Amino acid sequence: MPDDLWRHDAGAIPRLDAFPRTDTLVFISNGDPWTLARLDVAVDRLAAGMVAVGIRPGDRVALHLRNGPEIAVAYLACFRIGAIAAPLNLRIKQAELEDVLQRLQPRLYLGQHDLYVHVAGIDRSLLPDTARYLVDANRTIVAQGGPQSWAKLNCYYDLVLPIGSIDRRAPAVLLMTSGTTGQPKFVAHSLTSLTDDADRGRYFGMGRGQQMAMSLPMVHISGLWLLLVALRRGMQLVMCDADPAVILDTVEQYRCNAICLLPALASGLIEAQRTRPREVSCLHLAVSGGDALSGGQQAAWAKVFPCELHSFWGATEAIGSFTYGASRGAVSRLCPNTQMRLVDEDGADVQIGQAGEMLLRGPHVMLGYWTFPGMLTGLEDGWYRSGDLMRQDAEDAVWFVGRLKDLIVRAGSNISPVEVEAAIATHPAVAEVGVAGVDDPVLGQRVMALVRVREGATSFVLSDIMAAMSGRLADYKLPERLFAVGSLPRNGNGKLDRRQLTAMLQERLAIGMTTREPLQILPGAAARTSQ
Repeated sequence: MPDDLWRHDAGAIPRLDAFPRTDTLVFISNGDPWTLARLDVAVDRLAAGMVAVGIRPGDRVALHLRNGPEIAVAYLACFRIGAIAAPLNLRIKQAELEDVLQRLQPRLYLGQHDLYVHVAGIDRSLLPDTARYLVDANRTIVAQGGPQSWAKLNCYYDLVLPIGSIDRRAPAVLLMTSGTTGQPKFVAHSLTSLTDDADRGRYFGMGRGQQMAMSLPMVHISGLWLLLVALRRGMQLVMCDADPAVILDTVEQYRCNAICLLPALASGLIEAQRTRPREVSCLHLAVSGGDALSGGQQAAWAKVFPCELHSFWGATEAIGSFTYGASRGAVSRLCPNTQMRLVDEDGADVQIGQAGEMLLRGPHVMLGYWTFPGMLTGLEDGWYRSGDLMRQDAEDAVWFVGRLKDLIVRAGSNISPVEVEAAIATHPAVAEVGVAGVDDPVLGQRVMALVRVREGATSFVLSDIMAAMSGRLADYKLPERLFAVGSLPRNGNGKLDRRQLTAMLQERLAIGMTTREPLQILPGAAARTSQ
């Protein structure tokens, strides 16, 4: 296989023609197959349109697009001409978008009609109508002097793109972080780091012969990574909505043999398969990253699907650092050509088996956090400080302990909410659980939890859960209150929003028990709360 997807011979602009077979299938969207040859033509056409309207290397192009051919073409067209792709979180609204666009100062906006409602009111001095293009703009919008049609950018058939070198180490994409604290950051990756990240798909067994049911949004690193793995490794994607029933139907219809997901989706897939089993014997690779996956979820998965659900650690800043672990639980294995340190609060390396903050370095790691052109921050001598506590065992497995900022400190003892969640999730009545510390004037913090129970659970199930946990966790780690909820709070990336989780727990404590609660809160044991 060629060494480089985007060929970069002297004087050449990166292209998509490195694969020898032009009929190589890259993805299927709404039943429509896209080969490399078709994709290459579409990328050249959009790239020519961008150049024709004045886009130059280093200009930011805002991508406000759902999964589909358009976002794939837009990414690659930006890479083709050296523009910087800036995908926008699809969940944020006008006020947040205006702040993001003010910081990005994009020269071009590519969006979709139903998402554009959150952009329509943004100041024209920031983003003029002539810089706004919609893939599905109707004639009325264009006639009224609003956004232009995507088709207008794709009509420069005869324009010859300028010949020049693309700086493969310059920012090529700015990926928004989840923004759970303060303003979201823009994680800058180059073509070099993206290529190295994508090549690490080999450590997951991803390559030719793999057909993946693809529901992860490409505006985030997870979906973009899978697109690039498909291009680099010859894997095929079948795009589908992130609905458990739709994903399972896609696996069955297209005989997909691989799936990549967030832990929050795993429970929905398990329940959907239990409710209406599909023929999914084709599935042999299932991996979950981006958040902690419990051994309980993996055990439940193995009962209804023909393969294990594997866990791996991933982050926008360094997604290719790990492949999946061999054991159940939040465990990963370090990928080759990745440097890792686990350090204590003084910066000294910890011993094997001890938890420490993880630092990572390698060619796949981000360039840094982009603040404005020419300004990148966030790395220390090339090291990315993750803020995650990890421990490495004697077999070199790396276990996720928790976020430094999320640790619960109760009476001087550190408690990992991930560990408590993993224990509670083993109970068969638990669909999802979130654990956090609530401030206490005596103990510093107390352990509390929100639980979404499975359908059909009785009003006594929280008592059953607490009783079962007393044999699995030390007393000081046991939650002192369990609250039943219909859903857990999640951020724009679908991860558990621990700040909102804490706020919900504080609110429920303030309200106290009410007759409207379907399942009542459960006080912890008096002996434990008095410690």
